[in-house]
Amino acid sequence: MSKLIRFEKTVADSILTAAMSAYPRETILMLQGKKVGDEIKLNNVLIPPLATYGHGFSALLGSMLPWDLTVMGVAHSHPSGVLKPSTHDLNPQSTPT
Repeated sequence: MSKLIRFEKTVADSILTAAMSAYPRETILMLQGKKVGDEIKLNNVLIPPLATYGHGFSALLGSMLPWDLTVMGVAHSHPSGVLKPSTHDLNPQSTPT
């Protein structure tokens, strides 16, 4: 398991820009990068096709995603200011309400 995740400034800027553009709705992005030793280095942000940006949730359709082993994770916003993960964040198979 990787102990350290590093990301380029452009990745952070892209996440913040997407969150501000979607406000007051949540946004979701895929994070692209590579594993180097015990580190994960994120260097790109992808916008998932047919993603849903809602009030209190965001979702992507796994069936619409390309097979891409460089996708290391996702980022999404919580514009409500709640810093705790939602039930859907912890259990992505559940349906957002």
